[in-house]
Amino acid sequence: MSESMTDKRVLVTTEWRGVFYGRLDSYDRDKRRAVLSDARNIIRFGTTAGLWQLASTGPAERTKLGSTVALLDIPGVTSVALVSAEAVAKWSA
Repeated sequence: MSESMTDKRVLVTTEWRGVFYGRLDSYDRDKRRAVLSDARNIIRFGTTAGLWQLASTGPAERTKLGSTVALLDIPGVTSVALVSAEAVAKWSA
C-alpha cells in the first residue's frame, strides 16, 4: 500500500460483497485485510453511475448508510478506492 493512502478516506469492498467507507488506518494487501476508523457500511448504493460514484462524488440522495463505528477490522478485502475531496465533503455532511 502506498503510504499516501494511509489516513485517507476510502471505500473498501470485500469478497462477501460488503462495501465500507472510512479513514484507512492500515491495509495489508497480502492478508487482504484493512482497518478503518469512523467506518460505515453502505447498505444501498442509491447511485445512478454505480458503486464508484460513491468514491468520486459521494453518497446520493437514495444511498442508505449504516451507523458509524469507531474502528472496523475488515477481512476478505477485494478493493480499496481513494475517495475524492468532493465526496469526502458529502460523506461528512
